[in-house]
Amino acid sequence: MTDGPRQNERLLSMEERTYDVALFSGDKGMWTIFEIVKRPVAQAPSEGAAKRIIKALMSEGKKP
Repeated sequence: MTDGPRQNERLLSMEERTYDVALFSGDKGMWTIFEIVKRPVAQAPSEGAAKRIIKALMSEGKKP
């Protein structure tokens, strides 16, 4: 079993969208709406391997 990431089309096509709102001071009373997108980017054989992949993605400036 490899310790690197694996990908497949079914996994990459999954997506979950949710929305949230926040009011920030200094925005003249305007509410900001956030779209939160959760989508799988890889699979790993263990939690430790998954955490290493996330760390590598974050160090490259990508958000998992």
